Amino acid sequence: MGGRSAVVLAAVLSVLTAVVEGQTPAVGEPNVPTLFVVGDSTAIVCSPIPRNNWTEGAVGRASQSYGRWAAEAAQAEGAAFIDLNELIARCYEQTGCERVTGICFPPGERTHTSAAGAQINAACVVEGLEVLDDCPLVQYLLNTRL
Repeated sequence: MGGRSAVVLAAVLSVLTAVVEGQTPAVGEPNVPTLFVVGDSTAIVCSPIPRNNWTEGAVGRASQSYGRWAAEAAQAEGAAFIDLNELIARCYEQTGCERVTGICFPPGERTHTSAAGAQINAACVVEGLEVLDDCPLVQYLLNTRL
């Protein structure tokens, strides 16, 4: 990347910030974290990816917890925001529960993806980056698709 410019891609979780600061967060009470940006960097906050939890054909969203807190942190600090939780959940729903469970997650796993699941999630990160306004990282993306 040119000059001192760098892009910091970070998933910010308020609970982790509270723990680092020695606080014990109460369930359901967000602590909006502070973003630490070094030099001439651009902060991009991503919501956490969805878990492999389905109800009547829909993936459970974190829009009222971690996802919302990540969006609030980005807004409070003037950072860009990618709602990975929503982007990936829509992709999973288009693919279907059975295929997602069989391809994207190891047997019995609901949180951590397989390598194939990580590739799908990475493609969603790229999709999110491409729609950000004035994102310097976009110029470094390859024109390849899975």
